[in-house]
Amino acid sequence: MIPVRATGLLREFAEAGVLSVADVHVALRLSRLGGEAVPEVLLGVALAVRGVRTGSVCVDLSTVADAVVLEPDDLDGLDGLDGLDGGDGVPGPAAADGRAGDLGAPQPADPPAPLWPDNWDALTTSPLVAVGPAAPWRPLRLVDGLLYLDRYWQHEQLVRRELEERAARAGPVVVRARVSLWRSRLSATSRSASSRSVLRLPSRKKWSSAHGTLSGA
Repeated sequence: MIPVRATGLLREFAEAGVLSVADVHVALRLSRLGGEAVPEVLLGVALAVRGVRTGSVCVDLSTVADAVVLEPDDLDGLDGLDGLDGGDGVPGPAAADGRAGDLGAPQPADPPAPLWPDNWDALTTSPLVAVGPAAPWRPLRLVDGLLYLDRYWQHEQLVRRELEERAARAGPVVVRARVSLWRSRLSATSRSASSRSVLRLPSRKKWSSAHGTLSGA
């Protein structure tokens, strides 16, 4: 599905299956709220939203062109293939009017691959983007080439601080005397259990007595 209001780069990337309706909607909403109309910035916003939607807190702008995998469910023209096969290349059942799908008819072509921006310099001057970790709050944040929705950057920093504080804490105090005491107790318990399980053989005198008794019988 292509967003009706999408134009320029947003539309191209939506038609190519890179962006969903939700990605474009957030970008257009922030465009209106922040007075931003630069296509590269709006594409960056949409890609940041897409990153969160697909499981990443940020977008690496230096590699995003190679890292993005098109989502088949979003590709334009796939609806036109419904009913032509059963999903495995085998022709599907006949249509309701008794006619089978016309496999010889021209099928919708895959949309062309979108052209990625040559650079993302416009992000550094956008009113929507805070540049660097110390910049005042804005909806997005650009840090070392990584573009975040600021909320998720804040979450990442919170996790980082918690881990650093935990790593800096002193370990539990171990009292050597107490450790030695418990070690000796465990060793004694182990030896006692072993001694009870050892088979006690009778002495030689008892063996001789028993042998004589059996011989006399």
